[in-house]
Amino acid sequence: MNLNRLRVLVVDDEEELLASMDSILRDLLKDYDLTVSKARTGREALGILEHEEFDLIIMDVKMPEMDGLSALREIRKMRPESFIVIQTAHANLKEAVEAIRMGAYDYIEKPIQVDKLRALIHKCLETRQLVHEVTFSHPLMDDDIESEMVGSSNKMKEI
Repeated sequence: MNLNRLRVLVVDDEEELLASMDSILRDLLKDYDLTVSKARTGREALGILEHEEFDLIIMDVKMPEMDGLSALREIRKMRPESFIVIQTAHANLKEAVEAIRMGAYDYIEKPIQVDKLRALIHKCLETRQLVHEVTFSHPLMDDDIESEMVGSSNKMKEI
């Protein structure tokens, strides 16, 4: 896994927001080999995710055809390794809480504030780094389980 490579999918039905997010992400992540893809509906995002993997998915809740929560449910099944951030209007934090329960990494309120987005992306990247280190940097458990025994009772030795 190349941790300097970052693939982001932005899902929103507002064309202006897609364009501004592309610009903001390129500015915030200029030190990365960055690919930004866009989808206008949850259904379109699912179609893209059938063929491509993304490290980060930033997705609106309110969209035509398939809302963000329905799409989130399907994306978690298809791409459980992706970090999903839900965008929500300030007045609708109930949906944000539901999204977290369904497996979203976090949420961000609209209108997007660049400083909050920067902090959230860096939190995602730090978590991705930690997951990578835990998954690939630590040796697997030793086959000699007896040397790892904690406890010395006869019952524990039997087990």
